[in-house]
Amino acid sequence: MPVLLTPNPLDASPADIPSRPALSVAPVVLQTRTRGREIFHSWVVLRCPYCTRPHQHGPVPPGAPPRAHLGSRRSHCWPGGEYCLEETGQGGVGPH
Repeated sequence: MPVLLTPNPLDASPADIPSRPALSVAPVVLQTRTRGREIFHSWVVLRCPYCTRPHQHGPVPPGAPPRAHLGSRRSHCWPGGEYCLEETGQGGVGPH
């Protein structure tokens, strides 16, 4: 009976592992909204690297630290792609 050999990924050298392309950076600002006594946070992409329009990611779950929700996300545009949410120093965005 033939034996199927599967490579062990731990045996691969770094040169054998395909590298992922670096993600585009999407600068974001924190948007804070209130409804009654509730506070909601979302991240607003100022300029999408794919379509150049703004996008909103959120809301952040209640009680969760907003900065824990930075990182890679899918864009909301088509065909778009994946980008990395990176906070800018421009301060928060108020209600729209």
